[in-house]
Amino acid sequence: MVWTVRHYRPDVVILQFSGTPRDGHGQHQASALLVRRAYFAAADPRRFPEQQMEPWKPKRLLHNIRFLFARP
Repeated sequence: MVWTVRHYRPDVVILQFSGTPRDGHGQHQASALLVRRAYFAAADPRRFPEQQMEPWKPKRLLHNIRFLFARP
């Protein structure tokens, strides 16, 4: 994930899940935790120097809030 952030250099990273038990399944929680860690690690030149890539810090980390609408 760090390599992906450094390679594509996004301006914004959007989390679909919160990383909490509210997300339901463990893989949903894990994906949010890993992306959040990768967001910060990609900006740190001391992390993963073996990638031989320039650090990159996206401008924002956002959480997508999903709205569920009841059917009439």
